[in-house]
Amino acid sequence: PDSFGLISKLTKLKFLDLSSNRIEKLPKTFFKSLRMLEVLDLSNCNCELEHFDFDMFSNLSSLIKLDLSNNQIKRL
Repeated sequence: PDSFGLISKLTKLKFLDLSSNRIEKLPKTFFKSLRMLEVLDLSNCNCELEHFDFDMFSNLSSLIKLDLSNNQIKRL
């Protein structure tokens, strides 16, 4: 099943913990429908975040906490 598609339908989601997963890539529109999201944890994902498009977070107007710790962030 398409897990990304399922999560995007949870429009009232406030907390999303994807930590400690091997996320290599997220679709640009992954967070588009999650406007109510307040906490997003992407820590310990072993991601090379230079490949992420940080604009994907721009629609998260309710976001209070974004955890990107323990990833391979090469530049911001």
